Amino acid sequence: MQRLLSTVITGVTIIASTGWQDPMETTEPALANLKAFVGMWELTVEGVKEKGSAEIKSILGGRFITEDVKVPFADFNMEWHGVLGYDRVNKQYTGVWFDNMANTTKSDTGEADKTGRIISFRGEHVGNAKFLWRISNDGKQSMTIEMFEVAKDGTETLVMKVCGEKQK
Repeated sequence: MQRLLSTVITGVTIIASTGWQDPMETTEPALANLKAFVGMWELTVEGVKEKGSAEIKSILGGRFITEDVKVPFADFNMEWHGVLGYDRVNKQYTGVWFDNMANTTKSDTGEADKTGRIISFRGEHVGNAKFLWRISNDGKQSMTIEMFEVAKDGTETLVMKVCGEKQK
């Protein structure tokens, strides 16, 4: 009995220290910002004739979204899978990506602009190269995904820009 009571007290302490909220609470405005990306998208890359696609789904009761993206680049078809969410405790967006360019996992944190339509994620590639992913949408039918490399002096250089039109 003492062991059970100790386990319960430990569990409650851990939950309280991590900023636990009602597990059914999904009205966080940050989650609505992510939900605007949910859908099937046709993607285009400037200078590339072939079209790409993205399937973005809401998971775990609207707490996260997943993205499965395929984008053609000349002779190479880039693919990635991502999971994006909002950390209520640290008040920031979180993202984890895996792609077919390397066997690495990219993760980062981000923030939204005042409109909630532009979310910027910052992180580091292998080898300490810094990057900025900026995803944006008009809340209706279009979105943009931009990737920038960030130099040591803070200069941002656009590496990739993908535009999307919502299909459903």
